[in-house]
Amino acid sequence: MSSLIPPPYNHAYPPSTRRRSTLTVQIMNEGIFTQDFLLPDTWQVERISAPVATPIADLHAAVREALHHPIAALPIAELIGPGTRICIATDGTGPAHFAVLNAVLDAAFEAGASSDDIVVLSTPPGYDPQELPVAQVLHDATDLRAVNELGRYEGVPLSVNHYAAEADLLIGLGTLHLDDLLRDSGSQRLVGYEFGGSVTQRELDDTRFLDDRISPYRAGEPLFDRVVREGARRAGLVFIVDLLLDEGGRAVAIKAGAPQKVNAELCLIAHTLREADASHAADLLVADVGPVDLYSAARAPIHIGLAPDTALVRGGVVVLPKLCAESSAEPAEVDAFYDALDLGASSDEVIQHLRGRALGPGESRAYLLAHVMQHHPIIAISTPGARTVRHIIAVNDMTEATELAETMLGRRPHMLLLSRALSSLPVASRFTHDKSTDDMLSDLLDDMELE
Repeated sequence: MSSLIPPPYNHAYPPSTRRRSTLTVQIMNEGIFTQDFLLPDTWQVERISAPVATPIADLHAAVREALHHPIAALPIAELIGPGTRICIATDGTGPAHFAVLNAVLDAAFEAGASSDDIVVLSTPPGYDPQELPVAQVLHDATDLRAVNELGRYEGVPLSVNHYAAEADLLIGLGTLHLDDLLRDSGSQRLVGYEFGGSVTQRELDDTRFLDDRISPYRAGEPLFDRVVREGARRAGLVFIVDLLLDEGGRAVAIKAGAPQKVNAELCLIAHTLREADASHAADLLVADVGPVDLYSAARAPIHIGLAPDTALVRGGVVVLPKLCAESSAEPAEVDAFYDALDLGASSDEVIQHLRGRALGPGESRAYLLAHVMQHHPIIAISTPGARTVRHIIAVNDMTEATELAETMLGRRPHMLLLSRALSSLPVASRFTHDKSTDDMLSDLLDDMELE
């Protein structure tokens, strides 16, 4: 527990009055869930949330517009002709993905391609074959006959499915998610990792890539991104159509064209839609994740605690206000998450046990959460039957949570109440704009004009 609670406590600080006021919060989960929080009436509380993204009304039309006016690339009609062998690599089967795939297929047929020239490369379970007018291949990373070797980069053996490597035109249909801040590589990640061989995937699952991504001393883009982008480049990925999905799986932005440019544009849009501006930095954050289980809720403290521009100060406490028992994730991933967190008596020990290994999705989330818990205690309000771990402090209600948080901090906190915390990042201004700043900027501009 010593690694979770930032000492020393200031026990001499007078506790808040036990008179409490009621704060009603609208949880932005399809607008149907509300919750009353009882908070000390002497606390400074700020309610913030990121902008609500507007879903694209006509996705098929938006895709066609993107294909005809791509970013830093020729229109798709000029890349395709009769006999062009096309591989379309896609990472989803939901309604948004299917609409994009159909629009791309329509554009390919209009440009002269035939159904025999096109292969859709999918991750299992893939699409219903009866819904597709072209052949579909499900990628099997363990089948060595299905992948082509692409050399090494940064010590990683690169590989890709042979249908992607041998196509005349490789098109990526990738996804970025507003509620997943640590995986923003879209189609480049899809081709360079998801459609790689098991050796490539196992190497990229090593904790050194997670350590690099969360390192405060890292300069430039993460090593993982550099590797998968190089793998995608060697595979021949030159044109992508990437979606930005909200937490409900609805498309809120779409871009097509050159991989690097498209990814940069969508990452910028995603960053804008995730930012929730706070007037001050906070030492207590109530992360409203809605009624989800701990495995799903853990994404909020991970991206909030590890983001370089977070409004949560080092040592600040995170409260997860409502954990339920049911999980929508794969049971194997959920079990791996809890098993990994159970490897040590402290977050430090969990990290030591996992470091240097190739981690699956559940273990990776546990590893990142352990890093967060080194600097941010986490309090969870659990409903009956909800699964928790010993590194997270489970309480019964918000009254107990706020009393404990105040005791841990040793002062009345500045609290942020963050709505839609799975897809929002609280950001506080780091600079005060004053006359001295104006004078400094004016002098700098004068010097530039003299030169």
